[in-house]
Amino acid sequence: MRIYPWLKEKELAKLNCLIPVHNPQDGGNYTELWFNTGEKYLAKNRVKTVIQYIASYLGVDIDQESAAWAAEARRHALPLVLAPNFTLVPVQVRRPPFRDAGGTGYVVRQKIISWEKVEKGEFRTCLILAGDQKLFCLLKPASLLMRLAEADKVTQLSQEIFNRLSGAT
Repeated sequence: MRIYPWLKEKELAKLNCLIPVHNPQDGGNYTELWFNTGEKYLAKNRVKTVIQYIASYLGVDIDQESAAWAAEARRHALPLVLAPNFTLVPVQVRRPPFRDAGGTGYVVRQKIISWEKVEKGEFRTCLILAGDQKLFCLLKPASLLMRLAEADKVTQLSQEIFNRLSGAT
């Protein structure tokens, strides 16, 4: 795994979201990382690969279907619990420009301040993130609320498990 300037504990603490982007010049399918400082970083890897790098750095597996909290979760568009207060919520942020381009970004649940309903082209909702950043999503309000509730549920369950394991009940 390569060493990236954003793959450090103090930088990951500022991470708001991971957004899939397409580079028309070279046809690359890349990931834009948004930080609550307003900075953005372009990683020349797909979103899934960037999440794998983060999970590896944190020492967790992104395949969480057998995680203790996954039994309570839906099977589609699962939130990823990477640490007790670091849950990634999948949200559709674009229509893929071509097959296998990907349209799902991941937002750190703990960095979502609020959201609002919008009607802006194909976008139906807008997330307000830490640092006053706005991320427009294709999800309808009901779908977004369901994903946020799911993320809150698995985050709470994972925190309860981590607390029991550490003896701090």
